[in-house]
This record gives sequence, structure tokens and C-alpha cells, in this order.
Amino acid sequence: MKRYITFNANLFLIFILIFAACKQNVEELPTGKWRATIHTQGQQIPFIIQIEKNEYWNISIINGEEVIAIDSVQVQGDSIDIPMHIFDASIIAKFDNNTLQGYWIKHYEDGYELPFTATQQEAFRFEADEPAQFQLEEKYAVTFYNQEDTTEAVGLFEQNKNELSGTFLTNTGDYRFLAGVATGDSLKLSTFNGASAYLFKAKVNKDGKITGEFYSGKTGFKRWVAKPNKDAFIADPDTLTKLKDGFEEFSFALPNLQGDTITDKHTRFDNKVTIVQILGSWCPNCMDETKFLVEWCRENKQLPVEIVALAFENKSDFEYSRRLLERMKIKYQVTYPILFAGATDKENVNEKLPMIDRLRAFPSTIFIDKNGKVRKIHTGFSGPGTGKYYDEFVLEFNSFVKKLAQE
Repeated sequence: MKRYITFNANLFLIFILIFAACKQNVEELPTGKWRATIHTQGQQIPFIIQIEKNEYWNISIINGEEVIAIDSVQVQGDSIDIPMHIFDASIIAKFDNNTLQGYWIKHYEDGYELPFTATQQEAFRFEADEPAQFQLEEKYAVTFYNQEDTTEAVGLFEQNKNELSGTFLTNTGDYRFLAGVATGDSLKLSTFNGASAYLFKAKVNKDGKITGEFYSGKTGFKRWVAKPNKDAFIADPDTLTKLKDGFEEFSFALPNLQGDTITDKHTRFDNKVTIVQILGSWCPNCMDETKFLVEWCRENKQLPVEIVALAFENKSDFEYSRRLLERMKIKYQVTYPILFAGATDKENVNEKLPMIDRLRAFPSTIFIDKNGKVRKIHTGFSGPGTGKYYDEFVLEFNSFVKKLAQE
């Protein structure tokens, strides 16, 4: 009996040594495009990642025309830690058998982990099993719904045989860059940006009506229906958020990232148009707007315009939020002040913005003239993923701000 136990113990030790020797080091990770998936609610949300290595490892997330560059990738042995852009989230995975397996983790939400896998052998988002039996129109009137909520939207699509891309416009922003496939009588679209993972699945009926399902992150689920409608529209974003009766001005007194209190009475705002950006570092639409505003500032230095950002974060802790906002500031090369406004809970938002009737979306943008009067509040942000709608916004923004600057 003693000899039998010793024999098996030796076999076990040999097995462990062989297993350890066969494990792949991340330094062996093949470069190029990989097909990645987030697993949730019995579904797979696919996206493409590009892995490159020069002096350091660099990874990009690809959603159609969008490329999100990820730096500060950490590797050790068979493990890789991929920080999700500026968001307080990461993908932590192990490399074995030419596959990455691990989890997408939102660090600010307890227990928020979803399985992640990636393989280089399948560098496509969705497989087209057969030719598409339909040709989508460019524009649809869309309704998303579940037992708790109904949301109206505008669907924008581009289809080239099996290839499909698009987005959805809502009254609080857009779903950014969606990419997918049209196959048979079905369509699939997905996106992953580090903070959000979305999957849209649907059937296209012979009458052109679309009926489908929308999966969002760990638990989000809605059904959706869409009908072709070239006149579909969302509400005017300049009419949704208002000042309360009796208010004409917008005031604030909040700490910057160095802890110094900045108010609306600071001399930097004297006799200047002021644009107040209400955002959160956790918000992908806010990052689209930040990128736009930074570029606008760079190109319009001669105008008497100041921008200031008021950041509502996932936690009320200043040091925690400052770290994320500093990351955002560096990533986008933000030159205007970023002030910490506290947490995103309704009570705090109402306390910090007592003059706003109701904040409906992040981001929201407040335009204040040289005399301190609020002239307009813009709800949400329709970014580059919306195509001509983004172009129209840029033209209108430039026209309105230059008009205020000339008054």
C-alpha cells in the first residue's frame, strides 16, 4: 500500500511539472487581430482587438470605424491585465492554448465580472451563414421597451451585402459605433468600449419591420421594434433640460483636481462666453464630447470663450475620482479646468445643480453668455458614430458659440 501511494504521488508531481512547462507565456502572444467576446445572459457580445508589440504591449479595441487605443498593458508570466481606456475597469486574462481567457471587471461595482475569451484564429465579429434576404433602409423609427421603461430612438444603418454598421440616436445620446452582420432574415450588431458591452439581435420581416432583443452588460435587457421611416426624429436636444423658474444664471463652487475651489466668479470667466460641460469619466458619450471640445479649443484660441467641466463620478471619494479624472485629462490632453462635483446619485446632483429643473443626461452642456445669462442647455451628445448628425451638430455649435462671442 505504501509503495502504491508513493508511486501515484510521483506521477502527480510529474504531471504538475509537465503542465507548468506547457503553459504559455504572454510574451509568446501572437500579434494581429483577435476575435474577443464578453459572455453574458447566455449571449456572446463579440468585438475585435488588435494586439501589437514594439517596446511595450499595445492593444486596440475595434468597433467598425472606431479604434480605441489601450496603453499601460501589464503582462506577467501567463497573465495579462488590460486597463479599459480611461474607465475604472479592466480585462484580466490568462494565455493558454493560443487563447486568452479571463474576466471583464468593473472595479467600482462589487461583483461585476463577466467572462472574457479571445482567439486569433477567428478574427471576425459575426459569421455570415448565408446571404442577407433583405436590404435595410438608412433610417428607422425605433422603440426599446421592457416592463419598467420605454425609449424612443432613431436607428441609422448602413448595409453592404452581409456587412452591417450603424447606431441608435436617443434623447440622451447615441449608442456610438455598432458593427455586425446581415445574414438570412436576421441581423446582429455589437460594440464594446471598455465601459459598455451591447448586443442587438433581430429578425427582419418581409414587410420591413424589425423585431429584436437588446442585451446590455450584466443584466440589461430590452426588446425593440423598428419600422422604416425617413422622417423619424428625436426631440430637439436644446429643449429637454431647462433652468427652474426664477433662474437665469448658473453658478458653481467646486474643487479642481488640485483641491482648490473654483467658482463661476473666477476672473478667467470675466467678459467671456462660458461653456459648462457636465460629465462623468465613466461615460463614453462624455468622452466623445470631451474629444470634440479639446479639438475645438485648440482651433479657436482667439475667441473669448472658456470651458469648464463639472464631473459627477461613480464614487464621492475625491482621491479615487481625481485619479480617474487625471487619467482622462492626460488621455485627451484637456486644457480647461475639471472640477469634482461628487457622486452621480440624484440627491447630490440636485444639491450641486439647484438651478437645473432636472438633469436628464450625461453629458449635458450649458452655454452662458458674457453677461452670465444661460442662453441654452444641450442634452446628451451625438458623436462621430452618428455620421451626418454629428456633422450638423458641429456646424450648429460653431455658429452659436461664435455668435455669443461676437455679442
